[in-house]
Amino acid sequence: AYAAFDEQAKRLQVMLINTSLDHDFATQLDLKNLPTFNTVTQYRYSDAQPEAIVTNPIEWPGLIDLPAYSITLLILEN
Repeated sequence: AYAAFDEQAKRLQVMLINTSLDHDFATQLDLKNLPTFNTVTQYRYSDAQPEAIVTNPIEWPGLIDLPAYSITLLILEN
């Protein structure tokens, strides 16, 4: 996982990479010492739709599904 916090915009960007070719994973992020985020948008590139980056709002906090061999970017904002 990689992350960057934009203090001025109060926005956290988290990139989650599943390098497994065969296994999906589910994870939950435990964020401490950060503001509460009201909106979380997920951008995903995976074999399910290799021709596009799929955007979805997600429920936060909660489990984040990581399909096999995928890149998931979460944008958490106030």
